[in-house]
Amino acid sequence: THILFVFARTNNQPTKRTMASTLRSIVVGVILWFAAALFIRLLGDTFMSLSSPYLLALYAAGVPVSFALVYTLRLMAPSRTAEEDLRTFVLATGAATLCDGAALVYAPWLYGGGAEYCLVAGANILWGVGVTSLVVLFGPGPASAQKKA
Repeated sequence: THILFVFARTNNQPTKRTMASTLRSIVVGVILWFAAALFIRLLGDTFMSLSSPYLLALYAAGVPVSFALVYTLRLMAPSRTAEEDLRTFVLATGAATLCDGAALVYAPWLYGGGAEYCLVAGANILWGVGVTSLVVLFGPGPASAQKKA
């Protein structure tokens, strides 16, 4: 609760709106993480192997997928401003990254493979987080913020 209180501060005054927004962002991050983990599991050894001929295509596909992910995040946890949008993304991504870090070590079966499989999956996850971060920072902003401009 203390951590959520710190994240939910606005001008040193916690508000119900920012507390609800914080919780929603974290929950959305965990939901999207779980969906991505299952997707990685579905890809199987055809993609999640260091010798896969499709590995480069998987990384390239991360770019349009990142745009779709940002769009989905904005639908699930709408923001009024670009600052709120960034905050939402950081909270959701932080929650998802913590889940990935724990699951890759303590529940690698969730991703569906052995050490090499998890290595490639982990690298792809990091790539996806990086590309998605760039999309949030430099791509089109939230629709509500664009209308104000």
